[in-house]
Amino acid sequence: MDPVTFAEVVPGRLYFGAIKGGAPKSTENTYYFCTDNTLAYEPFFKDFGPLSMGQVYRFCVFLRKTMDDPNFAKRKIVYVCDPHPHKRANAAVNIGAFAVFVSSLQLGSFRVWVRFKFFYLQSTVQTLS
Repeated sequence: MDPVTFAEVVPGRLYFGAIKGGAPKSTENTYYFCTDNTLAYEPFFKDFGPLSMGQVYRFCVFLRKTMDDPNFAKRKIVYVCDPHPHKRANAAVNIGAFAVFVSSLQLGSFRVWVRFKFFYLQSTVQTLS
């Protein structure tokens, strides 16, 4: 995986990145998934999110079960989203909540930001160019 494109959330195991066109086909060593179309935000007016706490909870439960599943034990898990700023922001809330509340890393919000900072800045530059 290209370190410029993906942020490492759980070292050697869980990654987050933006890819145009949705999740690539999973391989023997890597499982890709995307929630852009399954966890959709219901806009109040002309806003784009964030997703409801119920949807964030569903995401965290799904990812925890996936990471604990013996069928995925030796695979890298890659959460991808569309690079559009609205999709990327909502996906970042999901993976950030997982990193803070669910993962065994016990990271605080600042430490999660440090892990995603380079990904965020790189995505912003790519979006503006």
